Amino acid sequence: MQWRLSALTESDIEQILLIEKMSFKQPWSSKLFHEELSSKDAFDYVVKLNSVGPETKFEHMQAFNSEISNFGQAQENQEIVRRRTHSTSHKKSRRLTQRSPKRAISGEVIAYLCSRITGSEMSILRIAVLTKWRNSGIASWLLNRCFEIALMKGVTSVFLEVRESNNAATSLYGKLGFMPVGKRPNYYSETGEDALVFMKKLS
Repeated sequence: MQWRLSALTESDIEQILLIEKMSFKQPWSSKLFHEELSSKDAFDYVVKLNSVGPETKFEHMQAFNSEISNFGQAQENQEIVRRRTHSTSHKKSRRLTQRSPKRAISGEVIAYLCSRITGSEMSILRIAVLTKWRNSGIASWLLNRCFEIALMKGVTSVFLEVRESNNAATSLYGKLGFMPVGKRPNYYSETGEDALVFMKKLS
């Protein structure tokens, strides 16, 4: 698995704020996230990247030396061998450098969920995914993992609100088993847009 689930901590907030600002018209402040963490009902998680490092220097040199050796044995003229080896070494070195892609940072936060659990109900307050990782299944994975944990805590119902115009979100929630159960008129103060209320039963 390329990513992992971790409980949200204060050290994650700085990274979360960047995702928050890219995802919401009215982003939460650092103060709000700290207040969220201090709530006794808080149920907050982040998705972090696992370590996937590039090839090691030893592996680079091993592959390079092997090809140079094979090349040299196939040549009779030592001067030609020397010139071609130098040329091949230069090209191979560049190709090996290009072949090692820029890797994501291990431990980087790429998604998060903030929610509250009260009795047998879970209320999702915030969920967002880093822009470059959207449409990769992370949101569904994050929600399903949190549902599994919530179920073990005795949660039977999950609630959330979403903008009526947010078709991508309503489609995702529908696929995850959420059903519309109501509407909150003028819920979003900056636009006056209504919020749809969704509910999912856990079993």
